[in-house]
Amino acid sequence: MKKIAFFVFGAAFLAFSCEKAAVVNEPEPTPETLTFTCVMPEEDPESKVSLDMAGKVAWEAGDEIMIHGGKDGATFQKVTLKASDISSDGKTATITMAYMEPYDRLSDGAGVYSSYYAQYPASAVPTGDNMYYECRFNDTKQFLMGACDVDNTFKFYHLSGVIAYKVSGSFASAVFSGNSNEAVAYNVYQARIRRDYDKTNNVPKDPRCYYWKPGNGSGTPVASSVYAHVPVTDGTTINYIYLPSGEGADGSYSVSSSGVNFTNGFKIQFFDDLGNEVKRVSTSTAKNIHAGQLLNLGDITSHLYTYTAPATHDSSLGVPADNSVYDLSKDGSANCYIVNGGNTDNADKVFKFKAYQGNSTNGVGKISSVEVLWTTWNDSNTPGATSVIADVDYDKQAANEYYEICFKMPATLHEGNAVIAAKNAGGQILWSWHIWVPKSAIATADMSNIFVGAVMMDRNLGALEPVSTTDGTSVYSLGLYYEWGRKDPFPGSKRLESGAGYALVAGTAPSVHSGGAMTIEETIKNPTEYAPKNGDAQGISDMDFTKWGKTKTIYDPCPPGYKLPYISRNSQTMLSTDYVTALPAAGFGFETSTTGYWVKVTDGSNEVVFPLAGYVEEGISTFYAYKQTVRGAIWYLCDSGSSPYHLNFRPSESRNRWESTHLNRGCSVRCVVQ
Repeated sequence: MKKIAFFVFGAAFLAFSCEKAAVVNEPEPTPETLTFTCVMPEEDPESKVSLDMAGKVAWEAGDEIMIHGGKDGATFQKVTLKASDISSDGKTATITMAYMEPYDRLSDGAGVYSSYYAQYPASAVPTGDNMYYECRFNDTKQFLMGACDVDNTFKFYHLSGVIAYKVSGSFASAVFSGNSNEAVAYNVYQARIRRDYDKTNNVPKDPRCYYWKPGNGSGTPVASSVYAHVPVTDGTTINYIYLPSGEGADGSYSVSSSGVNFTNGFKIQFFDDLGNEVKRVSTSTAKNIHAGQLLNLGDITSHLYTYTAPATHDSSLGVPADNSVYDLSKDGSANCYIVNGGNTDNADKVFKFKAYQGNSTNGVGKISSVEVLWTTWNDSNTPGATSVIADVDYDKQAANEYYEICFKMPATLHEGNAVIAAKNAGGQILWSWHIWVPKSAIATADMSNIFVGAVMMDRNLGALEPVSTTDGTSVYSLGLYYEWGRKDPFPGSKRLESGAGYALVAGTAPSVHSGGAMTIEETIKNPTEYAPKNGDAQGISDMDFTKWGKTKTIYDPCPPGYKLPYISRNSQTMLSTDYVTALPAAGFGFETSTTGYWVKVTDGSNEVVFPLAGYVEEGISTFYAYKQTVRGAIWYLCDSGSSPYHLNFRPSESRNRWESTHLNRGCSVRCVVQ
């Protein structure tokens, strides 16, 4: 057991009198400082990070280490290393820090024998949370290490693998990804590195890394299949890609049970400042990158090949030969893409995106034609067919790898929403994508104190403007409707009026499917058909709760960088399931307007405003927006079981709560940062 340096001064104070002397013992003082030695991880021959390049094998001046302890591990102290702290070989660093109370759960039956925990780098650590006997990180794009204390020593463990390369050229950005869409980054990560107690023999065990995995009590893990970065392209500077070590087996620190396994190899794509891919390097060889391992690619310049796009289809838009084309999917593909309709620079501009299934790298099949399926201005006016998107086309890319969808904005921009469909030679829809053209750029607000882990958009998905608490809700702030698990939107209400019907469209109008329940495959082929409630059965027969998940799926309707929100109904930092009067009071508040038709939620620092946009009732042929009953419904993923949940706003009834509902009810979506 690590002995905390309590210095006990046994001082005998002699009180002289004519009769006797009394001895009084002073209480043990609290030490003013703690001293630790931080040791770099050992070099495992199978997981070596040095090779002929430096991954992270030595401490350096300026390195920041986070140390936590105290009640539930919630007390933090950041230490910045000085050159004088570090040994000549850089393998150890001795630090002295202000005293901090040790971890308080040593004797509560947990069997934990460590008093303090250390993490590197400090910038990746989410402070202000109860860490318990864990090391948590909210950024895996850094070289992660963790440790627990043993006799005033922190022996660190590697939690990341590294890929290193040099390159020469003129590139604005780069993206690393696996060829099979493997997860290469997480927003939440945890390692359990601790020293347990052997109760049988009454001695502490050796420290060990028991497991490492995404999430696990420290928030909702969001995986990313792309690792975007800005490369240094001078041919001399080393570029590093840091990969989380996957999920290790419980009770071990075996490199064979961890790592990111690239079953079909990986690639690095290089882009110019317009987002056009100009070079890439790739391999199809399977490779597993272990924790602590550095894969040295060396200078890859000679292995780059020029990215060209000989088209098998001659796009009428001049894509991709036109260098003014901007790739909306350069940082990741999705089912929705945003073009700011308030930015006049976007007028007459050509955009493109890869024809992938949602956020995957899977193609949609052989495309023979594309069209704008429908367009809406989000109101009761019939839109011009080419008013939101002027033209659309496609191109087949190099070596038959994939297709790109190309679309051109009109010379005079008009806000609205449109859906582009790709079809095969028989005219069947293969996939479709939502193009969102709002009046202004999308803003976000950090509402994680209320909606767990949510940095949230300022408007509903498809809304052309945020709700004004001054002027009230307008039809343009309502957004679009979605059935649970479906990627494609339906138009919102055309007026702020109960039973007003859907906003008018140019193109294929929405309808209710007449053939009974639909399968998810049928919804992809028929994105304008609403799946009705089929007796007591849901409108989509094979729908399950993996279609929309904690991790973004191919059916997620949000644009790149965003996903559907998720809540834990057991969390204290969320809206209550009860009425407004029972909501948490500390730093939390509701403000509602039954005349302006909005609900504002605030934590005292940030706020988010929801319109009372109504919803589409299941099993009916008319799209309703409930203004007179003053309701709003926002889809949320929830860990509560087998029912989908939505956040139901009913300020006219003095309640706002989570409620389960039918899969085929059409509700609003409010995306959060991925």
